[in-house]
Amino acid sequence: MSIIYRPTKPDDLPQVVAIRALASSEVRAKYGFGVQKKPEVFSPDSFYAFALDKEPGGFWIAEEDDEIVGMAIRWVRDSFWFLSYLFVAPHYQERKVGHRLLEIVLHEGIPSAVNNRGVITYAYNTASIGLYMIHGMYARESLYRMTGRSTLIKPHSRAEHPLDYEKLGPGPEAVSQLTSIDAQALGFSRHLHHEYLLQRQDGTCYAFKEGRSIVAYGYVWSDGQVGPFGTLSPSVFPRALQATFSLAASTEAKEVSILVPGSNDLAMRIALSYRFRVREPYILMSSKPFGDWQRYLFHSPPLL
Repeated sequence: MSIIYRPTKPDDLPQVVAIRALASSEVRAKYGFGVQKKPEVFSPDSFYAFALDKEPGGFWIAEEDDEIVGMAIRWVRDSFWFLSYLFVAPHYQERKVGHRLLEIVLHEGIPSAVNNRGVITYAYNTASIGLYMIHGMYARESLYRMTGRSTLIKPHSRAEHPLDYEKLGPGPEAVSQLTSIDAQALGFSRHLHHEYLLQRQDGTCYAFKEGRSIVAYGYVWSDGQVGPFGTLSPSVFPRALQATFSLAASTEAKEVSILVPGSNDLAMRIALSYRFRVREPYILMSSKPFGDWQRYLFHSPPLL
């Protein structure tokens, strides 16, 4: 039978997650990075469910004989289009399933205001890099997943003139405060991102202040991950980042992890001072340059 391409339905999500995990593990193993330590399983509060609920037109699957063989998710914020996921079952990759899924999410239901497109992919996956280049997205920034032991962060001296901070909970006011920083650091707002991240139970968002003004924010997750993290200016970046590292190290996680832009020398120096090590390289690609990477750390390849 021929392959069918259609929008995703809620009942598809467990299979979608399984395909993504299978395809991702195959790529990572092929290039010597091994499989994920913790296998991904579907949960109702996952980004997959949120994306399907909020932007169903950007979530497509490929199917043959009632079996899902590929999936793609894209999101749009203001005039910026971003590809979160494009994964195809290994034995279907030669049939150009990924090419067709990408064509669909590039053009189906896209607002006319979109003028830039982006994606983050494994820096060693030459096939994907070539595919995105064909569609006008080119390398803009190297990214590195880095980790460091929590015990090496805790005794580190605090920055001079530390910033005050407070926890932010879900709600329109918090989302507005965070998106105003994103608009300056990234060039577009991300209200749906923060709506999703703030309602999660496994993380906390901290807002850092100078006086009464919020000048930075950082998410800390129960597994030690930091990000997204953004500041209004590079001048507050080191103090806010050191404070966020300390907050992450105070969790029960044994390691703290970040996804850091390669051009952010300051973030690199701070991470290396805590003896962080590079675990995996990624590459940010886009149609046009965007973002001020001197004041931003990423959450993950799917969410930017």
